Amino acid sequence: MPERTNGAASKAVVASGSPWVRIPLPPLATVLELAALVAFAVTQPVLDRFGRAPDVFVFEGADRRDVLLFAALCSVVPVAALSALETAVGRRARGVVHLALVAAAAWLVAVNAAKTTLSISGLPAAFFATAAAAVAGVAYARSDAARQFLRFGSAGLPVFLAIFLLVSPVSDLVRTGSVALADDVDLAARPPIVMIVFDELPLASLVDRDGEIDADAYPGFARLAALTTSYRNTTAVSGTTWYSVPSILTGRLPTGDANPLVTDWPDNLFTVLGDGYRYEVQEAVTSLCPTRRCSRDDGRGLRGLVRRGVDLYADVVAPGASSADPQATFAEGADPEVEFDAFERFQPGRFSRFLDRLGAADQPAVHYLHLLLPHTPWRLLPSGLSYPPPERAPGQADGRWSAGSEWPALQARQRHLLQVRYVDGLVGQLLDRMEETGLLDEAVLIVTADHGVAFRPGQPVKGNKEEDVSAVGAILPEMAWVPLFVRAPGGRAGAVDDRNALLVDVLPTIAEIVGLEPPDGVDGRSLLGEPRSETGKPWFQSYDSDFFGVVAGGRSELPSSRRAEVFALAAGTDPYAIGPRPDLIGRDVNQLVVGEPADVEPRLDRRPFSEVDLSSGVVPAVVSGSLSADPGPGAAVAIALNGRVAAVSPVFRDLEADAAFVGLVPDGWFRDGANDLRLFLVSHDPGDLAARPIPVGRP
Repeated sequence: MPERTNGAASKAVVASGSPWVRIPLPPLATVLELAALVAFAVTQPVLDRFGRAPDVFVFEGADRRDVLLFAALCSVVPVAALSALETAVGRRARGVVHLALVAAAAWLVAVNAAKTTLSISGLPAAFFATAAAAVAGVAYARSDAARQFLRFGSAGLPVFLAIFLLVSPVSDLVRTGSVALADDVDLAARPPIVMIVFDELPLASLVDRDGEIDADAYPGFARLAALTTSYRNTTAVSGTTWYSVPSILTGRLPTGDANPLVTDWPDNLFTVLGDGYRYEVQEAVTSLCPTRRCSRDDGRGLRGLVRRGVDLYADVVAPGASSADPQATFAEGADPEVEFDAFERFQPGRFSRFLDRLGAADQPAVHYLHLLLPHTPWRLLPSGLSYPPPERAPGQADGRWSAGSEWPALQARQRHLLQVRYVDGLVGQLLDRMEETGLLDEAVLIVTADHGVAFRPGQPVKGNKEEDVSAVGAILPEMAWVPLFVRAPGGRAGAVDDRNALLVDVLPTIAEIVGLEPPDGVDGRSLLGEPRSETGKPWFQSYDSDFFGVVAGGRSELPSSRRAEVFALAAGTDPYAIGPRPDLIGRDVNQLVVGEPADVEPRLDRRPFSEVDLSSGVVPAVVSGSLSADPGPGAAVAIALNGRVAAVSPVFRDLEADAAFVGLVPDGWFRDGANDLRLFLVSHDPGDLAARPIPVGRP
């Protein structure tokens, strides 16, 4: 039988014998207070970040129902769960539990505020949050005004929900409509169409100082260039997949109010060609192919959103520096039963399906794949082996590379270029498959990338969050210029065309090949026709809620020398021999002049060197950590594996370490079981073989 309460009987005492801690908790007040706690500790930080990343929902294949359920899991569900918890513990303990929840929520809110508003992290953020929790707990226990203020704060819950569902960019996913499709489209020809869009692949990563594909490093791309026309002066229209890929598929420049959905981009490659084609389409961060023509076999829906939400929230409320980004883990997964003993057996599952579906058929097909490679995380080696990437990119904060040291950006470029070499192997497999099936002679082949990525110390990684577009200008050569290879049936092979090309020219080019009048309003023009006379390069980006476009300007000089200029890696050289002491790479440890141990201690981010299993396909190739003290200017850490120096990292200042180091070990140097990892303190002076051991301890 329910308890009957009234007046004083409804008072809950937090701690017996403490007359100053008497807390009135009528049921409605309890629910309102819990709603306020959840709103500011959970709902706002999670939905605010996800609300600005609608491509996460598209990537996970989430529909309207998934979006609504995710919002509920971040708001009303925690309130209901906490209310049930307090009911279950009984009246005697309810006040204590409630006060603990108030203090815990205050701690979570404070640690997030410390990092985002006060720009402090680590122990200072933890101390600040602990003090805030103590103050909040005492104020709540002793002050009616504090309790009343908290109840008014419950209004934040519906407000944050309304912003997420009705105002944020995600709101369009909630009210998605349908698109009418043209069935019978009259085309002059229906050749098969094979199109791959890579992600985060700058032209500068592929070419040598002469602007030619680096055939020694990238034989697959060099072979592709020999079979196609290479449009070497092609630029993306945005540094964001959200805007760039729809522009490729529609021929239209982006607008700020458009999401990458077929309802916002109805005239695209998958709708204008009609039902005369079979559609083998695998999108990643867009959903432009209507379900009537394309099955949805990617994404994990609500399950994927929840996993991302948990990961993001754990990062938000941890005292350490936050790198929370719902998009940060966009990555290609491997086949579930993959074997890693050969490159051909290790490749993303979607690429495997793409190759399998290439072939002869009664009906011509549009084969389209947006592959999230060589997009971060950089974790793949040319052989097909992978490695666990650092949890946070060393030397990177708030989307910018550190200006204090060139090494973090340089070492990240090394990992990027090694992943590009892996992608080069995929290109070779694509060409092999097309030759086997006869598609190479029959099909329209297009290979490009949505945008690039930059590795300039002190500059943004992408510039997507820069309000001042001039800050993006320094990285535009790597962000904007992308590879574009086009082969039409019977077209030119091995040609180079340096016209002012834009990615919005792709759809008009396909339209001309098949004899289709391009849809009204396209901004691109066919690459088979007369070149455009203007030299301007449009560039679109968004800053918070503002969206704008600028003319980036023309370039008389292609970004052909950028890779060699910044990375200093000539064609055919060892991609691992970088850093302050390339002369030490590969040298036997016995050749070093080993002195007294260094008076510093290392903290390794990972210690998996005693349990290497090569058959797993994963090796601990990245060795990163910090030293207990700064050894002074001109110091470097030599990383030796199994008796040879594998990498040399300068000591640099990172977000949470004054003396950090990071290096990449060649995958071929690992052996099964225990591996001998040794660290030495060395100088930057070429030829200096003096080395002071840094005690590592157990591997």
